Amino acid sequence: MLAHPKVTSTLKAATGSVPFSGENLYCGEWRSSGPSTTLQLASCVQVKTADSSATFGVMVRNVGKSQVVARVQVKYTDGTQRDCPQGNYQRKDVWINPQGTWFSDQGQCSVSDLNGKHFQAVAWAVEDPDGSGDVMNGTVRHSPHPSLKDGQLTCRYDDGTWRTCTTFEYGPGD
Repeated sequence: MLAHPKVTSTLKAATGSVPFSGENLYCGEWRSSGPSTTLQLASCVQVKTADSSATFGVMVRNVGKSQVVARVQVKYTDGTQRDCPQGNYQRKDVWINPQGTWFSDQGQCSVSDLNGKHFQAVAWAVEDPDGSGDVMNGTVRHSPHPSLKDGQLTCRYDDGTWRTCTTFEYGPGD
């Protein structure tokens, strides 16, 4: 059964977050969370070529007309899907205002020793009005797919080719 957004006469305070910024930030397209009609998400990876590390995160936005509460999970993959080294990064009770965006804490999913590997962020988000939802009921969304070798960064594209990565830029309406 599809969960419906919790509607209240007064809005709760939206869950605070800090927008992603900096160089070598690569995010996937905004896509539906799956069962929810009001949540969209975009998984992101930020690469630090100097020390062969990356941080992984997700942006979740509410495209609906009512405030929603969500459950969010971030993992990463380097050929095998993994929990973040800092532990399982799952947030519940993420309140997002109508037309608002919430950003995960990239510091909660930071991975080192990525030289010679390809990797990407993996994330889920679902509406969770009563706090008992299973985030895995959402549709998994992946970030772009970078590879780092000896300080050289490339990205794999849908056609299977590896070439220069395209940096994510916030556009109108993002």
